[in-house]
Amino acid sequence: MKEAIGSFDLQKAESKSKHLNAQQQRPRSLQELDGPVINKWNSIQRDGVWVLPGLVVKHKKELGKGVILAVKAHCVANVSFTNGIFDVKQADLEPVIPKLRSTVLITKGHLRGRQAQLLGVETHIARATLVTDDGMNLVVHVRDICKVQE
Repeated sequence: MKEAIGSFDLQKAESKSKHLNAQQQRPRSLQELDGPVINKWNSIQRDGVWVLPGLVVKHKKELGKGVILAVKAHCVANVSFTNGIFDVKQADLEPVIPKLRSTVLITKGHLRGRQAQLLGVETHIARATLVTDDGMNLVVHVRDICKVQE
């Protein structure tokens, strides 16, 4: 009986040692990775950055609607409003959902940056139906699309 306990402890110690060695061999930064970067390491996917030039957005407080001219830094956009051009954090902006049959830009996911036409919106479940220029039908969350400046 003592041998079983002793051998169990030995196996547990060996397992822990292997785990520690595996952690030491893990890359410490993106520069150390070889090959493609996994989505969970991608800052756009991880942080939910959705601001892109050309999008029509609404300021959450007092500035109203505007158009993103450029994205300056991580989550900071240069936005043109009716009363001037301001640098605004993404957290202070909301995407604008246009009328049906209008052009939208997909702002998140692997199709980020592609234009599509809005076919329908189901507000009670926050779902939008789109069709891309090449005829692909998509169903996405309404927070993943935004109106494009025309």
